[in-house]
Amino acid sequence: MRSLHILAVDDNALNLLLLTRYLSKRPDDTVVSARDGLEAVAAVHAAADPFDIVFMDISMPGMDGFAATRAIREFEAGRPDHGGSRARIVALTGLASKRDREEAERCGFDDFLTKPVSFKLIGRLLEGMSQGDGGSGLEEDDHM
Repeated sequence: MRSLHILAVDDNALNLLLLTRYLSKRPDDTVVSARDGLEAVAAVHAAADPFDIVFMDISMPGMDGFAATRAIREFEAGRPDHGGSRARIVALTGLASKRDREEAERCGFDDFLTKPVSFKLIGRLLEGMSQGDGGSGLEEDDHM
């Protein structure tokens, strides 16, 4: 089982605290938090090792999750020193319309989870990723 480098992004302080506390229960993983899209993009740029997975809120002031994900994907595409590695970006959002899902897919999200999100589901996803099964834990409707 490999350790994961995780980025959690949410402008709601309580949501971010709950998510990072849950993610930190996996002792071998590294968890970084960001309070908005700008901080998320800065964290991706500053990271010595690329993130394996990003849990991204969409509705945030300043740079929202859509814009942050586009910026992260552009950065990843221009980073030849990491062998084309690409973070799995999971939307954690209260937005649930078909239009929101389509926009998320266009921006480069891999998965779309509607709040309130089950921590059991996130745990299964992380467990699958740490064992090399990128899709484990999510239902068909959760994938883009």
